[in-house]
Amino acid sequence: MNIDFDACLVGSSSYDTVVGDWWSDRAEDSAHKKAYARIAEAIRKHCGIFEQIVDYACGNGQLLAALHKVFPHAHLIGYDGSSKMISRAKALVGSAATLRKTALPNSSLPAHYADVVVFAFPNLYLEDESAKNHSLERAAARLLSTPSPEDTDSQRSIFEGLIEERMITRNLWHLCKPGRWCVRVTYAGASLRGLSRIEQRRTRFEQGYATTVAGKKVPRYFSLHKSVFYRSQVIHDVYHQTKDKQDKSGGYFINFLRALP
Repeated sequence: MNIDFDACLVGSSSYDTVVGDWWSDRAEDSAHKKAYARIAEAIRKHCGIFEQIVDYACGNGQLLAALHKVFPHAHLIGYDGSSKMISRAKALVGSAATLRKTALPNSSLPAHYADVVVFAFPNLYLEDESAKNHSLERAAARLLSTPSPEDTDSQRSIFEGLIEERMITRNLWHLCKPGRWCVRVTYAGASLRGLSRIEQRRTRFEQGYATTVAGKKVPRYFSLHKSVFYRSQVIHDVYHQTKDKQDKSGGYFINFLRALP
């Protein structure tokens, strides 16, 4: 499927177009199904059994289906901004989950009610560009966006990506009960420890468990408890969008984060 992602990816409605068909094909292949089963089991093993589990940007419901197998008695909630994705998720999981179409991030969602919030394989594109201007961490993001020799994106692109990730992080924290879990599953070419120093610093900032940036304090939303890395062909999701051969190898890491009060 030949898609101009730069032209098509504009807000969550992108997934009501051919991009949604592309993602459904990807999410239903064997590599993704194996990853979703592994993520669900890793949550059970590391976090325990809980009542309220949110799949943030749930797409077509493949992770929700995997979670239902591991947590058959949990109340599963899926949020997504695409009507097409919500419709496909309903067809897949039926009454096993409560599904809601909403643009993400959304600060009007119920606060601090979820035991576990999962955000897996982020392909989320924000619609409200003005919301970026409300970030309290712009100075830190500006420092972290200073280009390094390994960067291929522009400084502006890196900066905006950092701010967007912080917006999502605040929304994930907003949903989590204090002391409960946020599980972030991120495409990566290496384990968290295997990333370059600058990429580690950016990840700490993006995911809200950094305490300082360049000696300056930044708001902290989570503490990192564990990170595990798996090699997987799901990384090809990234390659399809970038066409960068470096994005054909790697996999994903799962970060287990506890929400701070």
